[in-house]
Amino acid sequence: MVLLTLPTLVESVAEMLAPRAAAKNIDLNASIPPDAPARVLGDPGRIRQVLLNLAGNAVKFTDKGSVTILVSDVKGASKGTRLRFEVADTGIGIPQERHEDLFSEFTTLDSTSSRRYEGTGLGLTISKRLVAMMGGGIGFSSLPGKGSTFWFWFEVELDKVEGAAQQPGIAEKKQAKKVSTKKRRVLLAEDNPTNRMVVIAMLQKAGHHIDAVANSAEAVESVRTLPYDVVLMDVAMPEMDGLEATAAIRSLPGAKAGIPIIAMTAHAREGDKEMFLAAGMNDYLRKPASRDQVLDAMERWTSEGDSPAVAPSPETARPEDASLFDKAVLLKLAEETGPDVIPGLVGSFLGHLESRVEKITVAVGAADPQTLEFETHTLGGSAATFGAMKLHHLARNIEAVCQAKDGKRALELAATLADYLKALS
Repeated sequence: MVLLTLPTLVESVAEMLAPRAAAKNIDLNASIPPDAPARVLGDPGRIRQVLLNLAGNAVKFTDKGSVTILVSDVKGASKGTRLRFEVADTGIGIPQERHEDLFSEFTTLDSTSSRRYEGTGLGLTISKRLVAMMGGGIGFSSLPGKGSTFWFWFEVELDKVEGAAQQPGIAEKKQAKKVSTKKRRVLLAEDNPTNRMVVIAMLQKAGHHIDAVANSAEAVESVRTLPYDVVLMDVAMPEMDGLEATAAIRSLPGAKAGIPIIAMTAHAREGDKEMFLAAGMNDYLRKPASRDQVLDAMERWTSEGDSPAVAPSPETARPEDASLFDKAVLLKLAEETGPDVIPGLVGSFLGHLESRVEKITVAVGAADPQTLEFETHTLGGSAATFGAMKLHHLARNIEAVCQAKDGKRALELAATLADYLKALS
């Protein structure tokens, strides 16, 4: 738990949703009673995520009237106080027959308008899990055509030093270690369209401004002409790779040569850390990196103070489930990017999967291990992002065999991969 300022947290949620509400000409209000504690010990990330999910749905399903966020302080909880949040709207309401399954995964409210309501059930499922992690409860009341009120509660500890002029306590020290809220301008160099979409969604949700380019030459030119705080650089790109691009950036005149560059690589082999540092990179992340890993790395290299050591992300565990997508991975991705964008991300992955099948099949037919290595490297990284772990490991095995210069074995494994991909389509 960390120290959080309740009014600031609620206001930040309202500010993020204000443009969407204004575009629909509906009122968006936030209310905190004067006697509610201003500062408490809690989990601001989870609270903000639940509020965004519930209030975002309320704005989506309200075409006229208002959406109101209410906070009430219920006294007498065992840890200090019990906070109750409500999100009330004057929207379409929820039919009685849909109440029982509303928090089920991937539920939508109107099957005839599925594009409008994509991600609703997923967002509620995530909210329910987050509230449970905080030891609280969640529920709602609704009437069709009259609107809905969603609520959740949890217990928090009161800030014992509120208003006191003294040295920072444990809560303040913990807060100081968290990623700052300063917004960064980020350049992403990534040739895989789906990977670009994922990282863009992650960082935009965190409030950062991000520009994305599809190759290293564009990355060098972007750094030369525009001001950025940090560069996220894919290592394996065609024509000019990320290491060459880094060398080109380091040769630029003035302060631009010193911009922090964080490598993003699908997997790291022994000696890669030294290679990245020798090329002039500051840090590296192993794909698929979570939003927290990306934000932590950005904070390490854009905040003041000594630069830390390189901190690679952990290896992705190999699950026993052989299904195409790991639902837990999709739920985690939805938490980091927003439930509404998941259908588009998965659609992009599946769309590019078809062209990847064709390229891999051509490489097998032409006995071309070099092309095969590049294509399976790209495929393996994208597959892991969405929890398609069987596909990820098939691709990784072929890439490793290609790097070992065993072309015959690589082509044999690729034929198996091609058959698997065709079976999915």
